[in-house]
Amino acid sequence: MKKLQVPNKIWLLIIATIVLVVFLFVSIFYFGSKYQEDIKNYTIGTIEKHVLEQNLYFDALINNQFDELTNISKFVDLENVEESLPLLNFTEIVNGNEGLVNFVIFDINGHGMLSDGTSINFNANSNFKDCLNGDRVIIKSSEISNDDQDDDIIIMIPMYIDNMIIGTMGAYYKTDYLSRVLIRDTAKLNEFFCVANNDGKIIFSNNTTSDFYLSTDFNKILQQITFVDFAKTDTAFQSPGALTDEYFTSDGEKYYITQVTTSYPGWNLIHVVKASTVEFSEYFTNNNMFYLMLTMVLAFFVFLIYSAWLVFSYKKDVETEKQVMLHNQTELVLMHERYQILARYSDVVIYELDLVNKAVFANENFENFFGIKPVFTENLASSNLYPEDITRFQNMLDRLNNRHEAVIDQIRFVKADKTVIWCQLVLAGVYDKSEKMIRLLGRITNIDKMKRETEIMKMKSQIDSMTNLYNSETIKELIIQFLSNDDTDNVHALMIIDIDDFKSINDRYGHKQGDVVLKCIAQNIKSIHRSTDLVGRLGGDEFMIFLANVKNTRHLDKIAANTVNKIANINFNDDTLKAISCSAGAVLIKDHNTSFNILYYQADVALYYAKRHGKNQHKLYKRGMEKEFEDNPDLK
Repeated sequence: MKKLQVPNKIWLLIIATIVLVVFLFVSIFYFGSKYQEDIKNYTIGTIEKHVLEQNLYFDALINNQFDELTNISKFVDLENVEESLPLLNFTEIVNGNEGLVNFVIFDINGHGMLSDGTSINFNANSNFKDCLNGDRVIIKSSEISNDDQDDDIIIMIPMYIDNMIIGTMGAYYKTDYLSRVLIRDTAKLNEFFCVANNDGKIIFSNNTTSDFYLSTDFNKILQQITFVDFAKTDTAFQSPGALTDEYFTSDGEKYYITQVTTSYPGWNLIHVVKASTVEFSEYFTNNNMFYLMLTMVLAFFVFLIYSAWLVFSYKKDVETEKQVMLHNQTELVLMHERYQILARYSDVVIYELDLVNKAVFANENFENFFGIKPVFTENLASSNLYPEDITRFQNMLDRLNNRHEAVIDQIRFVKADKTVIWCQLVLAGVYDKSEKMIRLLGRITNIDKMKRETEIMKMKSQIDSMTNLYNSETIKELIIQFLSNDDTDNVHALMIIDIDDFKSINDRYGHKQGDVVLKCIAQNIKSIHRSTDLVGRLGGDEFMIFLANVKNTRHLDKIAANTVNKIANINFNDDTLKAISCSAGAVLIKDHNTSFNILYYQADVALYYAKRHGKNQHKLYKRGMEKEFEDNPDLK
């Protein structure tokens, strides 16, 4: 049954409180950031809409001025300009239009005449050439007069005869007039409009007396602006055709500067306004505060519901724990009664270690079984355990602590008389609320007789009954297991021994005498090899030896020769048994990953090679030996 963890409820409440506080801080930060971003986006959108409307107004008036000039040009006799100009009464036209100063007509060579009959020459520039190419252009009058103080604006159009441009006609306007006409009054917003070319040079503006216009900050900001040709860019702006940036003056004042490209090539409408005069915050303050308060109320509501659930759950857990404790007390009484009955009428050893009070309790069988009285020890692994099984016992304790379930294993114990016996050990633990073991319960059952009988049966299944060597299957398994577990670079060897002409011994002296020969040879083979070597009988008169840690080929050659000589010199104490010899084949094992079947095959090839070449000798396997036995199906 799952142990109740009442303190966890308190931790959950603390964590929930921390989460609530963090959530509120994050919410305030988020809505604060969103509030500033919303104000900025809304302000920029409003400004750009306003500037685009102003640009439409500007483009309409510029085009209107061009159209008026075009209408006037229709009354000019282009073939006799000098005579037709006085007839047009330009003085009346000029006086009737505020801001209009004069008219001028140029031929294609730049020779011109003003409306008052004054001759004038124009050093052709790019704008004039554009007009001769059919464009309507606007030129500073200073470009004609070469007087920097002359700041009038000339609106110029091409003049045609039979679809051929034969000159240009222009109208002089005062700059301050165009500033007032082309840019609407915007004094309410204290904003600044100007028209500048792509070099950043101001053509005219609506408020040239403002402190900001006259300040060095304005000139610096104007120099930083990168003018954009919106017709040639696919950049995504908040408002199509407008670009707004933030600029800061030397005193830290923020300005929004918006630019749009006018319909006249190379001119840009620039709008400058102080951010503090146009940032509208009331709507966003109310809107964001509403969502912030809604989020906080919902968060508190969830927190209160969760806290109420924790309190209810805590009370329920306390009640459940009381019932569990009552149930456990009842079970404990019943278990104690069962324990007393089992302890009294069973030969099984039952004991309990009280790890808190450092005491031990055991039934009477403990002293009868071990020959000593139970004693509590801090090191549980040192109590009556066979030294080689201490690690196994420690593993049982580790599994018990990890899984909290009873564990079982076979362990050897040492009795008072030093007798070692096999026992089945069952361990179970009792834990406190913090999952710490406070009592260790154990049951010990004597399985020594069964264990030893099992070992004897296992040994018999592995041993050849005649020679007391490993049988064929066992030695193969042991060799394969050894090689798979060996992670060293040591060199080993495999040797097969076959008695020469053993069939003649059976035929001449009988199988009984042949068995005596096999037993004697097996004893001699085992006597001359190390305890670490594996010796087995493959069947009939064939034996197999696995030699661990052979130094090199010379060492293996010496061992094989010694084995053959030892068998050849066996004294059977029987005059009839003489001249018994054997042949041996061996292979050096350098690669532990070589399969056993290949090693067996190579050693067998070497054995057959020794037999074919005279017997009573040994041969070490060499690559190519098998070619001599291609007609022998047993070696394929």
